[in-house]
Amino acid sequence: MKKTRFRIKIVLAIFVSFFVSSVVVKDVFIASSSTLNPSWKQNLVARINPLHWVQQYQFAQITKELEKVPLQNISQGVYGRETQNASETVIKLGEVDFIEYPIEVDGKTVYVKVPKDQFSQLAR
Repeated sequence: MKKTRFRIKIVLAIFVSFFVSSVVVKDVFIASSSTLNPSWKQNLVARINPLHWVQQYQFAQITKELEKVPLQNISQGVYGRETQNASETVIKLGEVDFIEYPIEVDGKTVYVKVPKDQFSQLAR
């Protein structure tokens, strides 16, 4: 009886430690490295906060609603969709034609990429 109870405690301790380590690793360390995240306390509190779970669920519901609506072409390379309570804008940079304009900044030439036919609007 004592051995069985002891073994159950060991197994429970292993599961609890695995759960704690899997949660802590995501919040305390940066990108699976040994570097500590400077805001690890806030991240850990946010993960434990019940409001955080409610917000994640609501975000997932809104995302599912948005995925049902097809993307509409707004301009070249820019698409959008919206529902009553959310909207999404998608910019596909590979579809946008850019023109590089040289601009002098502190005696150095900097090249700025601007969507085609938009420079005249920016210069106003």
